[in-house]
Amino acid sequence: MLTHQPEDEKWSHLGIVPIGYPATGDDHSAMVLALRAWDSRARMGQMDHLARMRELVEAGPMLMTPIDFDYITDRLQTVEGARDFTQVASGHDWLACSQVFTAGLLWALMGAVVVAQMR
Repeated sequence: MLTHQPEDEKWSHLGIVPIGYPATGDDHSAMVLALRAWDSRARMGQMDHLARMRELVEAGPMLMTPIDFDYITDRLQTVEGARDFTQVASGHDWLACSQVFTAGLLWALMGAVVVAQMR
């Protein structure tokens, strides 16, 4: 559920996981931007995902936004995303900057290495 009030207790009572967006007063334009971004990502093909992964990897882990971080983490949980990552990542920049990673992303990175070895 997209909402500008994700902390409202009603969501847990209803068994709904809220996805928050910022809103000021009656301005809910951030919701429209979120929906457009989701639409855009849902329409991405494999080549689009590869290009996006390449763009993020080349920029480096220290320049990642939370949205970029979520994208990479999500993609690494798929075979295609792990292949994309191992195809474009080179050097030790990503593992050397482990202070920016959560344990979950480190596990995903290790999984990507395993997948790459299976190619």
